[in-house]
Amino acid sequence: MKKLICMLFSTLLLLTSVAVFGCGPTPPPTPPEKKYNYTFNRAETIGSFLGHDDDANNDTITRFDVGGTDLGISVNLSTNKTLLLFGDTFSNEWGFADGKNNWRSGVIGITNDYDLSNNLTLDGFWTSEGFNENIIAESPLWSQHRTQEADRVEDDVVVQVGGETTKIYTGGIEINGTIYVFYVSRRSLGNTQSERKDSNNYGSCIKSLDGGTTWERVWDLTWVDHSEGNTHPTEGGESGEGLSATKIAELVNYDIDGTYVENAVDITNRQGYYFTQIYPIMGQGDGYVYLLGRGGYRTSGIKLGRVKIEDFEDFSKYEYFAGFGADGQKWLSDPDKAVFIINRPLSNMSIIYNKHIDKWMVSFLDCTTGSGAPLVVCYSSKLTSGWSRPITLLENPSGTNLYGGYLNEKWLSADGLTYYFVYSRYVRFADDKTTDFYEPDNNIYRSYVAKATITKTEVSA
Repeated sequence: MKKLICMLFSTLLLLTSVAVFGCGPTPPPTPPEKKYNYTFNRAETIGSFLGHDDDANNDTITRFDVGGTDLGISVNLSTNKTLLLFGDTFSNEWGFADGKNNWRSGVIGITNDYDLSNNLTLDGFWTSEGFNENIIAESPLWSQHRTQEADRVEDDVVVQVGGETTKIYTGGIEINGTIYVFYVSRRSLGNTQSERKDSNNYGSCIKSLDGGTTWERVWDLTWVDHSEGNTHPTEGGESGEGLSATKIAELVNYDIDGTYVENAVDITNRQGYYFTQIYPIMGQGDGYVYLLGRGGYRTSGIKLGRVKIEDFEDFSKYEYFAGFGADGQKWLSDPDKAVFIINRPLSNMSIIYNKHIDKWMVSFLDCTTGSGAPLVVCYSSKLTSGWSRPITLLENPSGTNLYGGYLNEKWLSADGLTYYFVYSRYVRFADDKTTDFYEPDNNIYRSYVAKATITKTEVSA
């Protein structure tokens, strides 16, 4: 009994000494956090999913009268479906070659296919009666081009018609069940003119409250192209100047159904050249929606804006990243004070957050060498700074123009090291553009699915 009492007393004394003096066994050291390098590898094309004999068997010409189109910007919905926003659309794959060819400015496809390893299956396209499986695709975006005969130039490029040639989608997002899609009003599509900084008239937004069935203009979300000089001295044409402020004010006030709404938007305080093309992205739990903004077609780098989720439709609540000050990031209400986060001429940007590698990934067409540029990706841990050098995903073959590539967080593999994207390309034919010239391996004005990988390598201590 005495021995047991002594043992209990010794144990109590030991525990007391540990509590009082911090004695006792030393815990094992915390292993250092592993660090990794990431190598972004070249992409490979899986196949087309539009047009004649498409590799996904969507049969879009027969079912939807969609043969030639580009882009393929994705917008994920809470209904487990994804919208795909396409560009200028024609009945066959050579677009402008046989005139109007049922031209539409921006059709919208829909899909619930998230396994892109075997291409992308489309469920339907938007029409004025909603999304349908076997009916001619329509566009919710009215354009001046629809009401006037298109001008033609020698290289078969459509140029200015009534001050606006087309409207092009630039990005979209769903917020609390409402779908928002941004677009840009383009003055011209000519190869030379479209490189100029005055090729955009304005940027704006449409929204849908019913899953994409009907659309309406968000009038307050309008950024106007003041071509950096805040003036438009002439009505444009071949002289290189943009439209007058009076003409742009007129264009801005057309609704998406072609109705003119007097004084719907006052462009006086709507300067925002570098936000006439917007790609929105949800922040990572910070209560903001962020905007990648661009100016001219292939002449602008990327600037950054943001707005609180609850203020999304209020233009006055938007603020723009103006660099760093003594107190850190500077966000100002004037879009003209915004700085470039990626400063190089580029086009067709898109962005995702890859949570598996804790990086933002932005892809775009790198236009530092002009048209015929490669499709690249950059990455960074922060939206505001630290972006990597552009890494080539796809080269641009001679005689080809690439567009894209458009990323989607749902197109990532389980570990985030494989990702899929949509891109499009346009190859100019020889002078003979008749249907007899058509060959499946040569025709080109349509979108494709591509696959790319990331190699993850542990950094040795």
